[in-house]
Amino acid sequence: MKKHLAAFLLLLFISPLYCCAGDSIPYIKAKGILSSTRVRTTKTYSLFDLVIHGVDPTSGDTLKVRVHFFENKKAGKLPLLVIVPPINGVSMREQQVSDHFIRCGYHTVVIEPVKDISDTSVPIKDFENQLLCFVSALRSTIDVLEIKEQVDAKNIFVWAASMGAICSSYAVCVDKRINAAVLVAGGAPVSGIVTDSWQRYVVRYRKERMKAERLGSKEEFRKKMEENIHIDVLRLAKNRAASDLYFVMALKDGSVPTVYQTMLINAFGPGSTIKKYKAGHAETLIESHTLHLDDYSNFLNSKIRH
Repeated sequence: MKKHLAAFLLLLFISPLYCCAGDSIPYIKAKGILSSTRVRTTKTYSLFDLVIHGVDPTSGDTLKVRVHFFENKKAGKLPLLVIVPPINGVSMREQQVSDHFIRCGYHTVVIEPVKDISDTSVPIKDFENQLLCFVSALRSTIDVLEIKEQVDAKNIFVWAASMGAICSSYAVCVDKRINAAVLVAGGAPVSGIVTDSWQRYVVRYRKERMKAERLGSKEEFRKKMEENIHIDVLRLAKNRAASDLYFVMALKDGSVPTVYQTMLINAFGPGSTIKKYKAGHAETLIESHTLHLDDYSNFLNSKIRH
């Protein structure tokens, strides 16, 4: 009896999902760094590849979060920018963002995807946990870096794109350690995005799961997704001031359909900063990561707490 009571209390405290579905996100603090390797040193930063001991928010299993930490060599405590990439992982785009913010006086950390969000073997009922693992990875990264003496823990920011922005939108609603965020081509709700996206990884997942789970139409797929997505970021948005967010929209987007980008922005209400590209998904990612970085760093700089 005592064992069952202890297990129940553990779930109650570490997994708010079980007591208030839809309004909370399960969170278990990272258990530290599993490994750290210095990769290279330049005049402006030292690059460390870290493996962080995170936790799967549903199963409690170890979640190995691989990150690239660019430690700025400027003296004193500096703000930290957490960079969360799209579905296909880290590319030169994230390096360009990192380089820019290092020049602006930030430490940066780039997170590798912790799950294959397009894994067709994952049943629809388990899809939400794939997303929550990304959220957990972001928060675990903050757990281990906020205590570094070089990091100004009161100034932590997020830059995220596409699937990274979708997952990060959950985190910014519930994690007050994040001062502000730039969200590039994110959207909500997830059930709608996965049903209507033209992105090839998402299309493959949708088609294979429809076949495996005997769903005869996209609308049946949509309904099953809606039944199994319990946490609604559109409802969580009330917890975060819109003024803390800079949204980048793609107005001709088929990967994260523009209608869902608009829904996410509207959920936070008036007061956010919005940049609109009259382009598709890929073009918007390229342009936002290269052409207008000063706009985004100026926005985040304005949110620095002194």
